[in-house]
Amino acid sequence: MDNRTAGQRDSGFSFSQGTGWRLLALKTVLPVFLTVILFISTMYIIALPSLRRVLMDSKKEMIAELTNTVWGLLIDYNARVESGELTVAEAQERAINRIEALRYGPEHEDYFWINDTRPVMIMHPYRLDLVGKDLSDFKDPAGNNLFIDFVNTARDGGEGYVEYLWQWKSDSTRVVRKYSFVKSFTPWEWIVGTGMYVEDVYAEMDLVTRRVNFVFFIILALVLVISLFIIMERREIEKKRLRTEQSLLMSERKFRSISSSAMDAIVMMDHRGNVSFWNNAAEKIFGYKAQEVTGKPLHDAVLPLGSDIGHAEVMKEFRETGQSRLFGEVFNMIAGRKDGTRFPVEMTISPVMIEGEINVVGIIRDVSKRIEAEEELRESRERWTLHIDNTPLGYIHWDRDFRVIDWNPAAKAIFGYSPEEAIGRRSDELIIPEDVLPLVDGVWQNLLEQKGGTRSTNKNITKDGRDILCDWFNTTLVNDDGKVIGVSSLVRDVTEIRKAEEDIRKQSAALEQAFDGIAVVGMDDRIQFVNTAWARMHGYTAEELTGQDYSMSHTEKQLRGEVALLFEELERSGGASGEVGHRRKDNSVFPSRMTLSRLLDEREKPAGIIVTVQDISERKRLLDQLLQAQRVESIGHLAGSIAHDFNNLLSPILGYSEILLAELAPEDPRADDITQIKMAAERGRNLTRQLLAFGRKQMLEVKKVDLRGILTGFEKILRRTIREDIVLEIKLPMEPAMIEVDVTQIEMILMNLAVNAVDAMPDGGKITITVSETLLDGDSIQVRPGTIPGRYVELSFSDSGVGMDEKTANRVFEPFFTTKEQGKGTGLGLSTVYGIVQQHKGNIRVHSEMDTGTTFHVYLPKIEVVNSVVDENEKSFSEEVGGDETILVVEDDNIVRALVFRILSRYGYRVIQSGGADECLNNLQSLSGRVDLLLTDVVMPGMNGRELYDRLAGKIPDLRVIYMSGYTDDVIVHQGIIEDGVNYIQKPFSSSDLARKIRDVLDTAGGTPAG
Repeated sequence: MDNRTAGQRDSGFSFSQGTGWRLLALKTVLPVFLTVILFISTMYIIALPSLRRVLMDSKKEMIAELTNTVWGLLIDYNARVESGELTVAEAQERAINRIEALRYGPEHEDYFWINDTRPVMIMHPYRLDLVGKDLSDFKDPAGNNLFIDFVNTARDGGEGYVEYLWQWKSDSTRVVRKYSFVKSFTPWEWIVGTGMYVEDVYAEMDLVTRRVNFVFFIILALVLVISLFIIMERREIEKKRLRTEQSLLMSERKFRSISSSAMDAIVMMDHRGNVSFWNNAAEKIFGYKAQEVTGKPLHDAVLPLGSDIGHAEVMKEFRETGQSRLFGEVFNMIAGRKDGTRFPVEMTISPVMIEGEINVVGIIRDVSKRIEAEEELRESRERWTLHIDNTPLGYIHWDRDFRVIDWNPAAKAIFGYSPEEAIGRRSDELIIPEDVLPLVDGVWQNLLEQKGGTRSTNKNITKDGRDILCDWFNTTLVNDDGKVIGVSSLVRDVTEIRKAEEDIRKQSAALEQAFDGIAVVGMDDRIQFVNTAWARMHGYTAEELTGQDYSMSHTEKQLRGEVALLFEELERSGGASGEVGHRRKDNSVFPSRMTLSRLLDEREKPAGIIVTVQDISERKRLLDQLLQAQRVESIGHLAGSIAHDFNNLLSPILGYSEILLAELAPEDPRADDITQIKMAAERGRNLTRQLLAFGRKQMLEVKKVDLRGILTGFEKILRRTIREDIVLEIKLPMEPAMIEVDVTQIEMILMNLAVNAVDAMPDGGKITITVSETLLDGDSIQVRPGTIPGRYVELSFSDSGVGMDEKTANRVFEPFFTTKEQGKGTGLGLSTVYGIVQQHKGNIRVHSEMDTGTTFHVYLPKIEVVNSVVDENEKSFSEEVGGDETILVVEDDNIVRALVFRILSRYGYRVIQSGGADECLNNLQSLSGRVDLLLTDVVMPGMNGRELYDRLAGKIPDLRVIYMSGYTDDVIVHQGIIEDGVNYIQKPFSSSDLARKIRDVLDTAGGTPAG
């Protein structure tokens, strides 16, 4: 096609393109929009209204099923009544409690109610004002007798639906339609029911409609996009068709271009055998230009004398028969170039009809390089055979049936069979054990299907019956047609290698799993290897450390100091060990026990250094804690001793000031001064108690307290204990939560639970502490053995941490059980919490789920506190609390002894005083009359107060005793004086305190004198 014609076709294409595109668009879009209109009609006229009815029926069936479920619950309880397990009242009470707690619906706010046929409302979870009332006159907002309709419906059919008007859930002024399903329970004359709001169903349907609208618009958009895409694709197809037509016009030109660029010589000869076409490749191969050979016989130009194929005879045979024996055949011959050189060629000839004349096209290929390659291949095969015969790898050639075709000497050495014994036999007859045959069959099948199996390792068997392990390298053999004709395999015996590798693997695993860090340092001071423990200790990965200078593991000061000394010791003795600091990636330093030893090569020459590191941070920390505890204990002893002496000084100040105030008239101006002295003494007494508490020398006291106050006061300490990424929320009730506890121990519970929760939330989270009141009845006690039924204060401590599985949760209160890493926990925290709770006659349980969190529930007995009319601490000194009994006072401090004598004498007691135990025993010899009470200091020279009482008790019948001391953690505790019922008064004490204590002990009828 000439340029003019092509240009005309391009112009016509532009016109037809615009017209065809518009027609195509119309044909595509119109059906789409008709389909959309049909879809809308079907959806909004038929489908959605039908769906609304179906949804309403489904909701009504749902409330019917729920009511039937509750009805079935009543059947179960009535069966327990009939069996005698429960009374009717017990069964009804339990049924009401369970049904009242039942909730359902998306927000768990839907409920059930119960009334009887009278009708009286028996149970309604929200309308408590209706419970117990006669509902005959109760009407819904439409004026209907609502509950009468319920009763009639249940009585007439046993069950049924009731439609009525009712107040909206969150707006009492709004009245809406509602459906309820009621069902009669005849044995108890009860009617149980539940309901649904019609507007809730409509709201769900509106949500479905909105979703349908959204999906519809998405589908419409997709349809429009797809339609546009189809139109554009059709337009492109039309363009391609027209371009194809234009390309066909260039075919002749392209043929000549291809012929010119072909690698083989393409020659055309006319019916006389003369050359009519000669391509570029022919010029390059033979050295003749086209004009030099055109019109000449081919054999005269390029073929040697005597190689003429008989062109005339070929043409004659073709004209007569339509075929020739030479057409399509490949001729191998020697051709000649223009320069006279000779070279081998391949030639094929084919007939071509041109203008009614038969022409011949010949394709001539220079095969000199191929023949050279074939020669090289032959030589290569000879070398390959030589290599196969001498390689240490076994070589086996298999056919498709897994029979041996070739078997080299190495295969004989491995398996013991000679080539003559192996060739022609199947693998399972030679080397494959029966137990691994299925595995090998799978590998073989994959090879035949060319799916893999190029390498495998499996057990084999030798001629003499030994089991060996072999590595197989398999190659599928494929012919020119792509058909698998066999498999070539290379095999090696790796039995000993694998054994050595397994030994190395075990050694490597032991090295990697070692708790101590291990590193190998080369002679160039570069780190060659570190195990996992070393990398973890230093905060690096093994890859980051490998190749680095070892000096990075220490600070400059350490390298010049203790590290240098260890390396010097290594040079002298071949090994060294000592405590050295190691530097982490973040430049922090941890203490370690480092050991150095030489690494020798196979020639016993130094090849490096083995460095072993044991992190002793925990050991150091525990040692520091021990030293700190010893220091605190020492300070505590000092504080106790000081407080003891200070109490002896405060006792007379407090006592005499109280006596003076009692003797002075209220209007006496000296009374204010003495009051100030008394207040100063009381502040000193409080100070000593703080010292005793610090030194842990004061006995813990059980008090009646409000748990809310403990949490409020301890909140700041808790917030300082937890991390900033953890939220602390405390929920306290409005009413007091009174318990009788040791406040310090409760704070210890809170602290241990907080520490445990923080460890469970490494990435942050939330701690929630809730206080509530609960009743532990018979059912709940079954899961809390040992708990006395009654009302308890419940302390719930929750975290949002990693949680625990059931097995772990069952063991958390065991002593020394911990899930933390070694050195990170003692396992005593939760067992301590458990012990404290048990001591307070409470109980504790734990609930936990993996990845959800953990909640500890602590139950402490709730107490009722009645305020006393008169506080005994405020009683007047002048009240009648004295007596005329005889009291032995034994006190080694003269000032305190004089004070006690003064106080007791003022109260009318007969007082016999002694400065020590020996003096008291001597005075007893001359004593006449009855002795009623011994008031003795605990710590005295020679003999302590308990020993003195033991001596006197055998001589004086019914002798009572009161012990005095400045602190309690001395011989009082260590010698067993502090027991239940023992009488004890803490120094310093006031006159009124001492007088009341003595009177209480003397007035205790039948009490054990010594406790």
